[in-house]
Amino acid sequence: MAESGLPPRRPYAFTRFYVMTVTTGPLRIASMRAHVAHFPSHRRAFLFADIETLRAHDGDLLALPWLDGEGSTVRLGASPGVQAIGTDTKGRFGSVERA
Repeated sequence: MAESGLPPRRPYAFTRFYVMTVTTGPLRIASMRAHVAHFPSHRRAFLFADIETLRAHDGDLLALPWLDGEGSTVRLGASPGVQAIGTDTKGRFGSVERA
C-alpha cells in the first residue's frame, strides 16, 4: 500500500475511460443513451454523435458537439480555462466544455 492508503498504480492502469460513438442518427443515439441509463455512475463516460454532424464538422472530432449519456453537450479540444474531461483543472487530456 502507498502512503495514501491506496494500492500503488500499475503502469497503464487507467483511472478514466471514455467511449466515443458515431452512429446513424438521433434515434440511434437516443436508444444507446437509454441503455447507458442502466449505469448511472458511468453515463458521462459515453459520448455520442451522428455521422451527419461529423460530416458537417469536416471529421474534426475535437470540434464536434458530442452528447454524453446524461444528455449534456460536450465539446473536446483545448480551450483556456475549460476543465479537461475527466481530469482536474490543470487541463490534462484535452479539455471539455459542457453546455
